[in-house]
Amino acid sequence: MNQIKKLYRLLFVGLITGLVSLTACDEAVILQPEACFTMKRDSAGVQTDLAEGGFIYAGESILFYDCGSFDFATIYAGTPGKDYDNSSAESPSYGTDFPTRGFLSVTYPDAGTYTATLIATNYSGKEPQRAFKQTEIRVLPQP
Repeated sequence: MNQIKKLYRLLFVGLITGLVSLTACDEAVILQPEACFTMKRDSAGVQTDLAEGGFIYAGESILFYDCGSFDFATIYAGTPGKDYDNSSAESPSYGTDFPTRGFLSVTYPDAGTYTATLIATNYSGKEPQRAFKQTEIRVLPQP
């Protein structure tokens, strides 16, 4: 009979300890986001894979496909007014919300070199966690 009482006490103490440890967690875990995208060149409705460092012609679009992990993201195409690296209070830049598990189409009307920037964010109420990815977009004049 004493052994049964000891076993019950041990189970009770273990149960209480487990419950206390479960309720002691008061901070949410915020996972680090992953900034990732792949690109496709869209020329007159024909889509082909575009490797980093590849090029498109002026007037064509790039489809940026999400392959990362984040709560929400913003992409800066690198065009005037949407250039993350050259944003300031006097000359602000604006990004476009990037749909989760989707794609975003960006048309580059003029030849030049642009830096596309993706900012992926996970947010759980306190401090947001961010990850960045940049790639160079080369836009050549129409042949």
